[in-house]
Amino acid sequence: MKRAILVLLSLFIPALIVTMPLGVGLDLGHADRSGLAAIGADGSIWSGRLADARFGAVPLGDVNIGLKFRSLVAGPLKFAVQTDASSDIASAQLSALGLQRSEEGWRGELSLNRQ
Repeated sequence: MKRAILVLLSLFIPALIVTMPLGVGLDLGHADRSGLAAIGADGSIWSGRLADARFGAVPLGDVNIGLKFRSLVAGPLKFAVQTDASSDIASAQLSALGLQRSEEGWRGELSLNRQ
């Protein structure tokens, strides 16, 4: 019986992580303490979209966002982010966050310190 429970848990926990909604993942990762905020969040933690996002005082606008797997295991949580090409956010602010300009918009990683 114990073995069956262990097997079920070993299947359930990874399935829970893989299908976790972005909003829940950001709440569990205490994104608000790190300065990441948004009006809305859609999708999963691996491939989602934030509406009207901000990182600290820097407005990001609507961004595609996904958790970097390696950061789930070690180090601070890191999310790959990409803004739309039409974004009119100040270049200096986005560069200061470590994001780089590309044809598709701004892209890079945001690190959330675990607290």
